[in-house]
Amino acid sequence: MATFRYTLRTPDAVVQFGTEQVRNWQDVKPSIVKNRTYRGVFQTMTSTIEFVDQIRDLIIRTVDNHGYDVGVFLTVEIGNDNRERSSFRTFEGLSDMKAEISEIDITELAVSLNFIESGFVSDILNREAVKVNLDVTETIDGETILPSYEDLLQDLHLHDRRLIYESKFEKQGDHFLVLQTTGLGDGGGGIGIPANIVYRSGDNMQSIFPAIGSLKVTDRGVYSFLYDSAYSGDINVKGKVKGEFYFPPPGSPDLEEGWGLTGSFRWQLDLFVGYEGARDGKIGRIIKTLATGSDITVNNSRAIFDANFDEDFNIQEGDSVGIIFFILTNVGDPVSFEAHITTDEVEFESSFLGEFPATIAKSLKPHELFERLIHVITGEENAFYSDYFGREDLGYEKDGEGAYLSVLNGLMIRGFPDDETHLNTSFKEAFEAFSKEKNLVGTVQTINNKKVFRIEKYDDIYIQKVSLKLGAILDVSRSIDYERIFSEIKTGGKDEEYEEVNGLYSFNGEFNFATPLQTSASILNLISPYRKDDIGIELTRRLQYESDPTKDYRADKDIFIIDSYLSNGMLYARRAEQYSVVNGIYEAQYVYNLNLSPVRQLMLWGNVISSGLLQKIDKSLKFTKGAKNQDLESQKIGDPLIVESEDIPVLGLAKPIILPDDILIAEAKMTFDEYRVISEKTTHLIEFENKGVTIFGYISNAEFDF
Repeated sequence: MATFRYTLRTPDAVVQFGTEQVRNWQDVKPSIVKNRTYRGVFQTMTSTIEFVDQIRDLIIRTVDNHGYDVGVFLTVEIGNDNRERSSFRTFEGLSDMKAEISEIDITELAVSLNFIESGFVSDILNREAVKVNLDVTETIDGETILPSYEDLLQDLHLHDRRLIYESKFEKQGDHFLVLQTTGLGDGGGGIGIPANIVYRSGDNMQSIFPAIGSLKVTDRGVYSFLYDSAYSGDINVKGKVKGEFYFPPPGSPDLEEGWGLTGSFRWQLDLFVGYEGARDGKIGRIIKTLATGSDITVNNSRAIFDANFDEDFNIQEGDSVGIIFFILTNVGDPVSFEAHITTDEVEFESSFLGEFPATIAKSLKPHELFERLIHVITGEENAFYSDYFGREDLGYEKDGEGAYLSVLNGLMIRGFPDDETHLNTSFKEAFEAFSKEKNLVGTVQTINNKKVFRIEKYDDIYIQKVSLKLGAILDVSRSIDYERIFSEIKTGGKDEEYEEVNGLYSFNGEFNFATPLQTSASILNLISPYRKDDIGIELTRRLQYESDPTKDYRADKDIFIIDSYLSNGMLYARRAEQYSVVNGIYEAQYVYNLNLSPVRQLMLWGNVISSGLLQKIDKSLKFTKGAKNQDLESQKIGDPLIVESEDIPVLGLAKPIILPDDILIAEAKMTFDEYRVISEKTTHLIEFENKGVTIFGYISNAEFDF
């Protein structure tokens, strides 16, 4: 039979006492519980503790004097039944437990309180969903935070993704009238084929009403359907124009507002690029002459055109593109007219591969992200540990696999000043983002005599080593946890709409797979609260602060993960350097976050998904739904080819670590030292026997009665 010794710590006193001050001490038991959010093991007490007499009064005075959020801490020491001083020990999880004052119950004879493993754990669990700005200078409890937020940031070099902007326009049977009354004595002019196309966010492809313009840079607006391109790049323009220009002669009954044609001119219909400024002494260039004919005179006053075109060419930022009816005159030969334009058919399809210069954004690496969040919500410095996110410059033996998964919001991508970006998230949201992406587990451990929150890969936390052998156990029952068996998996990222460009090329949207189970089960939802879509990154990147510091964008507050790497001390966003094959996506060499594709994410969860499919190894996960681009195929150097929209054989998933079976042991005897082993190695295997069968399991929920 064990005995207990208690130490209660308040802001005003530290008091040590025995079981005479705890009315229900026989019912109070330490426990180990697997947390559903973090999937790691936390320690707590299984029963409310009822304090009486002097300790009851002390707790009431403390709450009255310091308020309902006062810190009250309890340490429980366990000794042998002789109460020998040397026998008392403090076990993992029973030291400095924090009272949940919000659950206090005060009666005439007792005060009842629940306790959580520690103040550190209590703050994490109670404040896990509180969203905070990472640039705050004080913790939630008002303590100064160092280092400064700016000192945590690192420049991230972002490359040009090159985006495809697409548009289409079709219109038939239209008629327009244009007057030219002052003459064109300076070499001619042009009339644009009218079009009305929205080409990108803003008004790059403008609605142009047909009007006569001279052959000057300043008149591009009257003949361009793409006006002042925001980007340089390759463009394809294809389609058809059919119709006529008619210039009634003097006295014609067809005249509506002006006088008849005076003079004569040559003409041609051209696909034309107009420059923003003179370039090599020219105002533009002809891509293709679509139609021409005899000179227009009073006796030959109709220019008929019927042309198809499909042209690829390059434009520079500021260029304009149009289909123009050029009126060509000799200098000094004025021409006046009333032009009747009839378009029987006008079709444009434009596809533009827009370029944008590389930029630099401030970013936060994941170790700094979690360490900062823990500091803000708990007040504890250096209370985060992760080999997965660790780096050599932080004192780890090597850079972890996730060391350079950079985090930044839209304003940071756009290059806003550090004091205006206000990266805002919660500890829980940040954990879920990375856990869903990489199958990570969070737990509380004591490392170098300090409690820390630790995040590692699932298979690194749940160690397949036996920490304790319980021997033969008689009273054992078994149940199935259907929350750990999945009928559907959702992977990838939230589907985004891209108004500016063709979103059909986005590969990092939501993908769904159905498992071969024919029973009701759970849905494994791996859709992250953070974004990772490469088109979204690039669209945001192109709205740089220095170009328009007052412009808002819908992604400004969204948080992105960008897969990055370190080279010569500088941080770069990854492209496709690690891949030998990338098909099904344009400009693959410029892609962002290829390592975070939907199926690669799913495969990292293979050791969880496969736990309920042991009898289905001859079956597959059936692809049922994909993002707009379902055609991505990629092969990392040395790895097999992955096709995002193919079914996935169950046999190809990693072997399960934990099965969905829950084994309930009614009672198992153990010594103090054995309990210490379990409390310090909560994610190691426990071995026992039942009816001659050896069983291995991890603790999901354990209660210890001394």
